[in-house]
This record gives sequence, C-alpha cells and structure tokens, in this order.
Amino acid sequence: SSGINAEWPLRPGTEKLIDIVRETITARPLRDEECQNIRGMLSGLQSPSNPVYCLLWERAKQFFTSLCSGVVGSVPAGFSVCSADVQGVASKYTHLVSYNRGVFGPFYADIISEITSSQQAAISAS
Repeated sequence: SSGINAEWPLRPGTEKLIDIVRETITARPLRDEECQNIRGMLSGLQSPSNPVYCLLWERAKQFFTSLCSGVVGSVPAGFSVCSADVQGVASKYTHLVSYNRGVFGPFYADIISEITSSQQAAISAS
C-alpha cells in the first residue's frame, strides 16, 4: 500500500514524480521513508489548510472572477499542467455566466439597483 487515499486524483502523478526523483538522484537510492515523505507532502495538497492549496484556490477564484467581469486572462500560475482542462472549464463557465445574465439579468437588475442606491444613500449621509 502506498499510503495514499485511492480517491486522490494525483496518485499517478505522485508515483511518476517519485520515479523522476529516483532517476535524478544518482548519488544514492531514494529510501522508502523519503518516498513516503513525498507521498505525504503531495497528498497533503488536498487539505484546505495546506498553504499550497490555499494559494492555488485563491488564484482559481481570481481567474474565474475575472472571467465574470469579461477579462480573459491566461491560465493562473500553478495550473499549467492542467491548462487544457482549466480552459475547457473556463469556456463552459463563461457560457453559463452569459446565459444566466441573459435569462436572469432583468430580474436581478432591479434588486442590484435597489442595493446600490441604498448603499450610495448611506455613504452620502455619513
């Protein structure tokens, strides 16, 4: 058993990375303990408290928020390995946002206008 949850989507990549490290380090063989450490670090990426997870999550949120604003940027740093997947999701996402604006825009326009007016009035009063 590798110690990785069978549901962990990067399992093949984790094992490939370990193989690459083994091939790269020629001074001595990679010990089993070191392999387990690598597996642990990579499987830790699925935890929302992991700093790398947090960084990638923020970049993804910023990317998709910018798409909502009509700004089409490049795939965020850290996502180059899966850029084709990110671009595919982004395309579907922008289509969905556009559709929702067309269908629900008139309904929400009045609500947004009311909220904006009341906020502007509160700012003016202070």
